[in-house]
Parts: sequence; C-alpha cells; structure tokens
Amino acid sequence: MSTAAVMDQHEFPVEPSEAENSNHDYALEESKDSAPSIWRSLLHLKLLLPYIGKLLPLLEGGFSAALTPAVVAKPDLSEFNHSLDTVNRGFLDLQAGNRDIRIHVQEQAVQLKRIDDQLVRLRESTERQTMEHQELVEDLRSASKMVRGLSTAMIILLVVVVAMVGFMLFHWRH
Repeated sequence: MSTAAVMDQHEFPVEPSEAENSNHDYALEESKDSAPSIWRSLLHLKLLLPYIGKLLPLLEGGFSAALTPAVVAKPDLSEFNHSLDTVNRGFLDLQAGNRDIRIHVQEQAVQLKRIDDQLVRLRESTERQTMEHQELVEDLRSASKMVRGLSTAMIILLVVVVAMVGFMLFHWRH
C-alpha cells in the first residue's frame, strides 16, 4: 500500500515500514503534488531528529553541562544575586533621578507660565502707558497752540492799547 493512497483514505499519513520509508522519502521529494508541503517538511525534519537529539543537551544546559556534567559545579547564585541587586539599585536610582527631573521640569513649566503671565501684564501695561503718553502729548500740543494763540492775541491787544494811548496823548496835547 503506498503512502499517497493512505493519505487519501486518512487525514494524516500512517507511518510506513523502514524499507518503504526510505523509498517513500525520495519518491515524495520527486513528486511535488502528491503530498502537501507541510508533510514534506515534516519528513525532512524526521531525518534531522537524531542530530537535534544530540544538540538538545547543549542548548539546555550549556556546552560545559553537556560535555562534563559531573565535573562542572552549579553556578554560584550569590554573585548573580549581588549583580542583580546592583542592577536593581541602579534602576531605582534611575527612577528616582527621573522622578526628580520630572518634578524639576514641572516646576520650571510653572515658573515659565508665571513669567509668561508677567510678560503679558507688562506688555498690556506698556501699551496702556504708551497710549496715555500719546494722549498727554496731544493734550500738550493743543495746550501749546492755545497758549500761543492767547499770547499772540495779548501781544496784539497790547500793541493796540499802546497805539491808542499814544494817539490819545498826541490828540490831547494838540
């Protein structure tokens, strides 16, 4: 019975005998449409299983545990714990520093807001004083014109009075 026929009858293939397996592996590689690609990959993986079984202890325990399990002692966890404590203290110091920096930045933001408010009030005050100064200058100009006009009128009246007095003196003597 061929594996392709077994696969048609079942959802997954039934494992064939050794001789049939070696012939089937090569036949499966040649026929691309006879089995899904996942089954082909699993068959390739089946060939690699003995090698993976030998490499697995190396991956689990490290090279020294796989090569000399009786000679190598378990690692000293006190050094690891000491290093871990040092790293934890470093992280705690970083968090405290970060917290201090955040508080300092918030304080500076509040100070900048206050300075901004003061600058707005100062600008408004300066604009108000500038407008008052311009009004004062305009008032002084109009007062200056009025004083000039009055002084001109007074000088003219004075000249007229002097002329009349001179005329009267001149007529009074004659």
